[in-house]
Amino acid sequence: MSLGNNKMSEPLNLGYVSFVNSSWLGLSNILVDHINEFSKYKIQLFTINCDADFDYPCLIKRRIDLPSENPRTICYTKILASFDNVFDFGLILDGDMIPLPNIDSIMDENLKFANYTYPVCAQHPHSPHKKPCVISSLNKVKSVLGLSKQINKYVYASYLFSKSNFSFLRKCFDACLYLEKRGIAPINSDETVLNVMLSELGDYEDIGHNYLPNYYAYPDFISGKHDSEHIKNYTGYGCNLKFSILHGCKDIGIAKQYSDLVKSTKESFKTTTNFFYGEK
Repeated sequence: MSLGNNKMSEPLNLGYVSFVNSSWLGLSNILVDHINEFSKYKIQLFTINCDADFDYPCLIKRRIDLPSENPRTICYTKILASFDNVFDFGLILDGDMIPLPNIDSIMDENLKFANYTYPVCAQHPHSPHKKPCVISSLNKVKSVLGLSKQINKYVYASYLFSKSNFSFLRKCFDACLYLEKRGIAPINSDETVLNVMLSELGDYEDIGHNYLPNYYAYPDFISGKHDSEHIKNYTGYGCNLKFSILHGCKDIGIAKQYSDLVKSTKESFKTTTNFFYGEK
């Protein structure tokens, strides 16, 4: 497989893609609201066995009906959404993400990846991943799929996708379905399968930094506490960090509080948005 040398004209249609089930509709409303306020691009929202009862000028809706809805099949929908959408080049967003005012910079600054034959992911602070349970899951999936390359790097399943890597993503999706059929699919199948499949490429690239720190690091960032433990949770492991998305808040009440905080500090954010922790 070639690594990033496909010929492709300048992408004409850029945008975001996300996916949620009924339990996360409220969180996705916050996500889409932030895209509507801070982005010049549209977002396509895939709703699993439910419909979104909200509308925004930026929103494109698509319903997906799954015969079996569980944490694993919801993960598969994430991969499906990233290769079966209306965009030429875009960014996959989890439902518990809160975009920041510079969200578009992730795509605008990385159009070079539009020609790559694989999705380009955010850095993970614990790469190569050291948790025994994660290593065990990766090796089991690698063995079942008949793959042999050593897994030297672990990245987040948050990535830039393009039409040039739809074939790769389809293979990841098919691998998830195969594992599910055999009854051995891990809970976070999307990230596990993606890391195993990427490792088969050898020396593949990631985006060069992490752009989705945990939401609770934002108050330290916006107040200038750049040496806080929340930020060192990334930089302390040699992971470059740039605040473009807040990630991981699954409580709707807390998410609304952070949404309000982001909006109320957007002018302050503009003065710190170029602060980059690590090597560019």
